[in-house]
This record gives sequence, structure tokens and C-alpha cells, in this order.
Amino acid sequence: MKRTTRRAVVSLLALSLVAAACGDDGEETTSTDAPAATDAPDATDAPGDDGDTGAAECGEPTEVKLQLQWVTQAQFAGYYAAVDQGFYEAQCLDVTILEGAVDITPQDVLATGGADFAIAWVPKALASREQGADIVNIAQVYQRSGTLQVSFKDKDITSPEDFAGKTIGNWGFGNEFEVFAAMTKAGLDPATDVTNVQQQFDMVALLAGDIDAAEAMTYNEYAQVLEAIDPDTGELYTPDDFNVISYEDYGVGMLQDAIWADGTRLDDPAYNDTAVKFVAASLQGWAYCRDNVQACADIVLTQSPILGASHQLWQMNEVNKLIWPAADGVGYIDQAAWDRTVEIASGAKNLDGATVLTAPVDEGAFTNEIVESAHALLETLVDGLDELLLARETPRLGRLQHDVGVTDLDAHRVHGDLGAPGLADHGLNLRKLAQGSLERRRLPCGFGEARARESIDLKRDGTLVELGNELGAARRRDANRAGEQPDRDADG
Repeated sequence: MKRTTRRAVVSLLALSLVAAACGDDGEETTSTDAPAATDAPDATDAPGDDGDTGAAECGEPTEVKLQLQWVTQAQFAGYYAAVDQGFYEAQCLDVTILEGAVDITPQDVLATGGADFAIAWVPKALASREQGADIVNIAQVYQRSGTLQVSFKDKDITSPEDFAGKTIGNWGFGNEFEVFAAMTKAGLDPATDVTNVQQQFDMVALLAGDIDAAEAMTYNEYAQVLEAIDPDTGELYTPDDFNVISYEDYGVGMLQDAIWADGTRLDDPAYNDTAVKFVAASLQGWAYCRDNVQACADIVLTQSPILGASHQLWQMNEVNKLIWPAADGVGYIDQAAWDRTVEIASGAKNLDGATVLTAPVDEGAFTNEIVESAHALLETLVDGLDELLLARETPRLGRLQHDVGVTDLDAHRVHGDLGAPGLADHGLNLRKLAQGSLERRRLPCGFGEARARESIDLKRDGTLVELGNELGAARRRDANRAGEQPDRDADG
């Protein structure tokens, strides 16, 4: 479905609302030199920060539930920023953000009435739609894919064609679609030409040598390997130690994080109005995070400190690169990108020879009417809308640093204001997952059973932390039993 002309009713709605101040702290994007960095833009004031505090009267706020597709992290910073900065409140919305987990499918939660909106990757959501879920993409926040396949240089894996005969990791749960698409494009049969292994949600298997290449996101797992210690040199790994395949660059990148709505309820004028306001405020949140990277990392940390300050800051910078530039305006669904996603999902074969999508996707699967109305609404609220919502370069990355020989898992410091947690920290990152669906269960994988995880009292405070397959886990367990301080960094 292509962009439609703004409707008169939307213009009337937009004119009835005025802006609320957002309280910009005036900070600029923090950046230092880093591999593959892009030039940082001049920071702009937060949207709506013009001193106007006169908002339209709001009687009873509309309660809204947003279902995320994963745990709290900067991947979803724009939504948390919209709460923190009052953008939702200015639209008379009371938004509750629901965290995701391994066993939560956000688009299914939406379709069954457990949430009003959901964040999901497009191919996953389209597969659910094909199975009967009446859901509609109303805003494409991520404009490009951030999925990578990472391997050590000595594996000589420089393209998906080199997957032949290798052991290739992926996360499953629909995250493997681009991996299979790359194999299909390379002329490989995933069932016979490649050994596919479901990896844990970390890079431990790659660093341990259990797999030849690991799936990673630019904003998460790639940073993890760059702060692991090379046991041969005692120094941090660098990008020169790895080959990195970008599925976006290879031509099989599919659209990822989008805002999905209940298709049936979109016919309800009240829900449609709520959708417009929700998208508008969410886009304001993302624009704020583009120009206030550190502030948004801090907002996420306030909600969940598990991943650590340096990791959230790294993630925020990388996420911005997937959203901006937005050629047609942030949130718009580009027809060509949509068509490419559908084509790839309809042609990529899995282990059974089946494709992600088995039937044509109808035109009702996405609409630009909501995001167009949201932009129209924002025109009445924000000066310089084009600067706020259209194409912009993104903040550049910072360098990764790591404190060698630390005795406290929280002692990794941020150098140059950017960094990422090492594997010693990553065991703690799994605490929330351990409390949820990963606790004492195996992940269904389809590639064979996932390996069991260990629970270890790393801090010797009675708190068990799951470290499944982490390097040095056995050594840490033995040291713990002996009453010794585990040597975390020595094991990576």
C-alpha cells in the first residue's frame, strides 16, 4: 500500500492539539573515534522544546499497552524516551511498556488482545499474519537490517557462499530468516550443505570455537566480541580479528523493528486516533534519542541496569544508524524495501525446504495512513518538522575499552564515554532471562537440543547466575566451591 493523501479529519484532529515542552537537557551527542564510524551531526534541541507548556486539556488518559519483542534495552529507547520526556502524556496517552522474552511473540500478544501495539520484525509478523493474526504495520521505525554473521579471520568466511561445510550459528525463533535467505541466495541447501546450530543469545560459542560463525546484531553481540580478550595475546580482540558479513549489504536484509497495530480495531475511529497519537509521540521519542544519545541510554538504564551503561550507550549509537537517515521521513514504509522483504521471505528455504511465507501478502498488511497522519499531527506541534523527522546522518561510534583484571563484575568502565560489556559481564546480562523463560528449561530449536545452562554464584552472595556455555564456567564453578575469587577476565 502506498502513501495516501492526508484526510481532512486528520488535519482537524491535528489542529486541535498543541505542544507540551519536553525538557531537553541541551547535551550534544558524545562521540570518539571508532571503526566504521560516521560523522556525527550537530545536535538539535529536543522536539517541542520551545518553552510552550500549554497542552490541550486531557481528561482521562487513554491507557495503551506496548509489547516489546525483547527485554529492556536501547533497541527500544525511543519508546522509553517518549514516556520519560512526556511525549505520550502530551497526547493524553498513559503508555505501559511490556518487556519481551524468549517465549513471548509480540505480534501474537497483540493479535490476542494482550497489547494495543507491538514491536516486531516484519518477516516474523507477516508469518503470523499468514497464520491468521490480523495485524498491520503502521510505522516502520528501523529502515534497515542490523543483522550480521561474525567469524574469526582464520575461518575464511567472507561471504555466505563460504558457509558450505561450516557450522553456522543462529538464534532461531524467527531470527534465522536472514541467515537462511543468505544461504538460499548463495545456492546452498541449509539442510545438507551447512551445519546449522542454534546458539545462545550471546557470542560464547563463537569465542569457544564451537561454531564457525555466529549471528549478531550491530547494536549488541558484535560489541561483545570486540571486548572479549584474545587468550593468545592477552589483549582485546579488534575488528581486524574478524570477518563480518552484513546481511543488509549482501542483499537479504529484511525490515526489522516496526510498530504493529490490531487490524480489526483500526476501523474503530477511537483506536485509529490513538494509533496516530501513539506513533507521533513515539517518533518524537526516537528523534530525541537521535540527538540526545547519552540521555536516552540513561533513560533505558533507569528502567533496567542489567546490560550496563557502556553497553546501552554503544547500543543507542548503533540503533540510530538503523533508523536514520530516513529518506521519506521516519516511520514511513518504503514500498521497495517492503517488496524486497516479502520477496526474500517468500523465497528463502529453511531446513525443511519450506519458505517463511507461503502465500502472497495482501495490501492490507501495511499502511502509511497512520504515520502520515502522525506527521501531520507533529506539524502542529514542532517547529522544523523536516529537521526532526527526515533524513539525518547519525552519531558516530565510540571506542571499546575493558578493565583487565577487575574483581567486580560491575567494574568495567566507560572510556571516551562509550564501550561494551565483556563476556565476564555477560553472565549477569542473562539474569533477567534466567528469571523468566530460560530458567531450568531448554530452548526449542529445530537444529538439535540446546545445551544445558549452569547456575553459578559468581558474586558469592547467594544469587545464582546462569552462564550456559560461557568460557571458563567450569573453572569459575570450581573456584567458587573452593572459596576462591573467580578469575573472570582470564577466561574472556
